[in-house]
Amino acid sequence: MGRRVPIDLGGSPSRCALQPPPGPRPSPALVSAMIAHYAERFGESSPFEVAFFRGGLPDDALLQAAGGRPLRLAASPADLNPDALRPLLAAGLQAVEVEVLTLDDGILRACRRGYRASALQPMLAGLRRMGLQVGLVLTPGLPGSSHASSLAEARWLCDDGQGRPRIDFVRLSPAVAWRGAESASWVAEGRWSPMTLGQAVTTLRALVEVFDQAEVPVIRVGIQPGQDQPHRISAGPQHPNLRGLVEVRRFRSRMRRALMAAAVGPGLALRVHPKDLSWAKGTANENLRAMRAAFALPDLILNADDAVPRGTVRVSAAT
Repeated sequence: MGRRVPIDLGGSPSRCALQPPPGPRPSPALVSAMIAHYAERFGESSPFEVAFFRGGLPDDALLQAAGGRPLRLAASPADLNPDALRPLLAAGLQAVEVEVLTLDDGILRACRRGYRASALQPMLAGLRRMGLQVGLVLTPGLPGSSHASSLAEARWLCDDGQGRPRIDFVRLSPAVAWRGAESASWVAEGRWSPMTLGQAVTTLRALVEVFDQAEVPVIRVGIQPGQDQPHRISAGPQHPNLRGLVEVRRFRSRMRRALMAAAVGPGLALRVHPKDLSWAKGTANENLRAMRAAFALPDLILNADDAVPRGTVRVSAAT
């Protein structure tokens, strides 16, 4: 599936300390208009799905407004009920993103999420038996979590005990305090300090590595400005391209490893796939400048090469 029409349902009916104030639910007319806009802009030849998020389950009127297009749903486990999902299946539901956030029951209770992590495994298995693609939203940096606990959760999700992932994809969204949410008062009172941007990049980079090794697609890193931001963020890591920051750091490590394994000398080039070139360079060529300094290679260059697989770095003689 290519493009998605994002439909913000206004907020989960299962309220918790992390949620911002609820917004209005969309009307069927608005859903129809958004779909028509996408169809006009991108053409019917460009397939797209209708993605409902932030608000429990869409009602029958919204499903009818979707016009039989493939559906996607992102919802809290507190709002997911197999019986309630059956009308969505009949209407074209293909994928569910379970907004579990963390597998720590203590954190879930403190945030009043309304479910327990022990219910996750049977829920994931049940959704898969329904023929759905099943993903998870993980939120590192919640009160009481740590870098190590986030990695442990990722490893559990990537291995069901038989070497298979428990999920089909994952979304990584570091914890922030939304203005108007109870968690924003925790920050103001000194009861919670969200991750800094640097801490978030470090943890997200490690999580992406775990999921990549398990071949679990990471469909998004961070909060996308616009559709993902119904309210202002009062505290926590923010950046318009958090995924980019993570990938730049990952490529710096790959470039270092490639040079350490090579016979280092003058006249060398690092080669990456063209689609990886901006991440390999980093902002203002920061990665290339770091490698030149670290290996005393002032003439080291970085080239794009279609023959290099995505996500890898090769060393060759400069040409």
